[in-house]
Amino acid sequence: MAPFDISLAHIDSLIASLTVVATPAPAAPSAPAVVAPAKAEKGGKPKAAKPAKKNAPATIWDSWALSNVVVARIASVSDHPVADSLYALTLDVGAEEPIVFAAGLKNFYTPSELLDRRVVAILNLKPAKLAGSLSYAMLFAGSAPLPDGEGEKVVVLDPPAAAAIGARVVPEGHEADCAETEPAATLSSKHHKKIISALKVVDGCATLDGACLCVPDCGRVACEGLPDGAEIH
Repeated sequence: MAPFDISLAHIDSLIASLTVVATPAPAAPSAPAVVAPAKAEKGGKPKAAKPAKKNAPATIWDSWALSNVVVARIASVSDHPVADSLYALTLDVGAEEPIVFAAGLKNFYTPSELLDRRVVAILNLKPAKLAGSLSYAMLFAGSAPLPDGEGEKVVVLDPPAAAAIGARVVPEGHEADCAETEPAATLSSKHHKKIISALKVVDGCATLDGACLCVPDCGRVACEGLPDGAEIH
């Protein structure tokens, strides 16, 4: 072998001995995912889910169902001992004791026109003090300004003749809702105001938001002699 060939062979041998085959290093294990702990209230107790809020009655029909509006009879009429514009009356509602109340009807009805008259009354309002005396009921009546603008005309609601004393008055189309709902012991002023704002005279009938008031199987509650849209209170 020529000397030059030996030198090349020697160089190839050195290169081979210096060559290193790289082996990939094993992958490092991945770190576990970090999960943030749930927030807790003071004391270490987890927060409980808030219960859903109960909805208060939202419609006029709910408010009426909570009212105790019935057919009644005026059992006695006398002058109020203090107020000249008021009558002191008692109502027969089919219970053992008559209900005492006062009404500002003196300028519109004589005692004989009211005595034994069948009316529509609400019985579960908070007792109100009128001229120093507690009143435990309220009659419903419609009113409208007189054509000449001097004063007003007031008409007490008339229940159907066939209705029994103490029968409940309800809006037509909502008889079942009222039958399933027990009137409140005391109707709140919020529900009372909602009812009053929706009572109107239409075609000689007392209506609540367009539905005629009635006594089931007996007929409608009338308010004759007042124009459509006249207020009832």
